[in-house]
Amino acid sequence: MKRRKANLLKYRAKKWLEKQGFCVEYLEKQFAIKKNGGFVFVKKDIFGADLIAINKKQIVFANVVGRKEEINNHMEKFCKYPFPPFVDLWIIVGEKRKAFYIQKITCGGKKYERQNN
Repeated sequence: MKRRKANLLKYRAKKWLEKQGFCVEYLEKQFAIKKNGGFVFVKKDIFGADLIAINKKQIVFANVVGRKEEINNHMEKFCKYPFPPFVDLWIIVGEKRKAFYIQKITCGGKKYERQNN
């Protein structure tokens, strides 16, 4: 997914989650790496997630993707980290001009569930 489109999807997902009653923040670090006399900027997701969303009932780490074909790649990123059982892991899929839907995942038991919104 191209960077501009990815940033727009993250922004739209953040606004959508805020409408659902969550407080949302981006989870990315940006590094400057010196290369060939100049600098290259690299973004890295913290804990494999693009967003963290919290409310009084839930803590959600979310990854935003543009196509459902990318879900498996992002599930592997999430499963590298030892999340506690009370934390929800979501992959938010935002396809062209369609509403978002949530793919809930659990790494230990490999439980996958789709929730339309």
